[in-house]
Amino acid sequence: MASEDIVSECFIQAFKRKEDFPSIAHLKSFLYTSARNAALNHLKAQKRHGDVHHSLENAAERLDTDVEKAYIKTEVMQLIFSEIEKLPPRCRDVVRLAVIDGKSAQEIATELNIAYQTVLNQKTKGVGLLRVALLKNELISLPVLIAALSLLRT
Repeated sequence: MASEDIVSECFIQAFKRKEDFPSIAHLKSFLYTSARNAALNHLKAQKRHGDVHHSLENAAERLDTDVEKAYIKTEVMQLIFSEIEKLPPRCRDVVRLAVIDGKSAQEIATELNIAYQTVLNQKTKGVGLLRVALLKNELISLPVLIAALSLLRT
C-alpha cells in the first residue's frame, strides 16, 4: 500500500538523519512534513500517470478511427475506379478527369478538345450511372456506400 510505503520511507529518512533532531518536537515536525510532501508527490505522480494513460487511450482511439477511415476511403476509391472503367468511353474519360483528377469542366473541355456543355452532360450522365451502379452493388457496406455517394456529388 502506498501510504505504508510513504510512512516507512519517512522513518528511514528520519533514522538516517537522527543527529538533526535535538528533540522529539523536531522529529515529529520532520515526520509530519515529510509524510505530507511524500503523499502530495505520490498523488501528483498518480495524476500524471493517469493523464498519460488517458492521452494514450485517446491517441489509440484516434488512430483506430483514422485507420478505419483510410480503409473505407481506399475501399470506396477502388469501387469507384472499378465502376468508372465500366462507363461508356466518353463518359469514362470525363468522369475520370473530374472525379479522380479533380479537374474543372473547363479544364476537361480543353484537355479533351470537346465543348464545355458536352463535358457537363457527360459528367452528369457518368456520375448518374456510377450512383446507380453503387446503389445496385449489394456487396458494399453502408459506410462505404455513403462515402462513395458523397464523393460523387456534382
